[in-house]
Amino acid sequence: MIGVADPGQAEIDLAGGMLTCPSCTGPLRPCGHAWARTVRDHGTAVVALRPRRAWCRTCRGTHVLLPAVVAPRRTDTTAVIGSALQASARGTGYRRIATQVQRPLSTVRRWIRAVPDPGHVEWLRTHGMVWLARVDLDVINTLGRRPPGWVTP
Repeated sequence: MIGVADPGQAEIDLAGGMLTCPSCTGPLRPCGHAWARTVRDHGTAVVALRPRRAWCRTCRGTHVLLPAVVAPRRTDTTAVIGSALQASARGTGYRRIATQVQRPLSTVRRWIRAVPDPGHVEWLRTHGMVWLARVDLDVINTLGRRPPGWVTP
């Protein structure tokens, strides 16, 4: 699995042979798509996606190019999971968070327990920002702003 910030640009890079295999650094080539799936967003909104699959001619490995709006093996978007973790870091209990994000208690509790301690949340944020700066520095400048027409859930 390879996380991509911009699936459109990743598609262009993949077609041009500019994406490299994380296992052997050989060039990746398009190789169909992974299974279609739906992911829950805030409220009752659903995101449908069919991630691109890539193949390395050198090591013969395949990789899925997963958009950053979803996390591997999760049925909720990174925005929903991130908002729950932020609320937890602010001291909100998992029952209240589950009500706010409209998810089962067990799901929210599992997200929160996956983060070992409050210092780890800061570590995750720092590493996420460093990774984001490597991928697209301009995105950091727009993090605090809402896009035009944004409706708060």
